[in-house]
Amino acid sequence: MNQTVEQIVETEWAMFDKVHNRGGRAACQDDRDTFFLMRTSQLMAWSADMQESYLADLREAARAGRNPLSEKYGYMMARTSPAEFAQIQDRLPPRDPEKDRLIDGICAAHVAWLETLSARYPHLTGRGRPIRRQADSLAAPHPLRPIFGANSRPIQWKLSGGTQPMSHIYRPRGKI
Repeated sequence: MNQTVEQIVETEWAMFDKVHNRGGRAACQDDRDTFFLMRTSQLMAWSADMQESYLADLREAARAGRNPLSEKYGYMMARTSPAEFAQIQDRLPPRDPEKDRLIDGICAAHVAWLETLSARYPHLTGRGRPIRRQADSLAAPHPLRPIFGANSRPIQWKLSGGTQPMSHIYRPRGKI
C-alpha cells in the first residue's frame, strides 16, 4: 500500500470512530480490518493526484474541526431517512450548486464505469451492492455524492481546473 493511501485510511478510521449513529455505535465501527481492506482497495484505484487531494481535504477538515465522515453519513440520511435528515440538515455544511454539478459528473462517470464492469463481469460484480436502486433519480443522491460533497472542495475541480470533462478524472486503471 502506498503511504498516501495509508494516511488517508488512518485518518478516515479515526474520523469514522467518532461518527454518532442514532441507534448507537454501528458494528462496522469496531471492525478495523474490514474498514482498512475496503477503503484501501477503493482508494488504490484512484490516481496519485486524487489521493493527495483527498488527503489534503481530510487534513483541512480536521484542522477546521470538521468530520467529513460524519458529514457523509449525515448527507446520506437525505436518501435513507429524510425525516431525520430534516432535523440535522442545518448542522451540515451548506451545499454549493457548482460543486453539486461537478459531483454529478463524477457520480455519472462512476455509474457508467460500474455498469460496464458489471456487463463484462457479472459474476464479479453480482455479489456487491446494486449499482442503481429503483428510487434513484437525479433528485436522489448517488452513494458517492456524500463522500465528495462532505469535502471542502471537490477533488475533480482541483484536478480539472473546472474545465475538463469528468471522464478523464475517474477511470479504472488498466483494462476492465
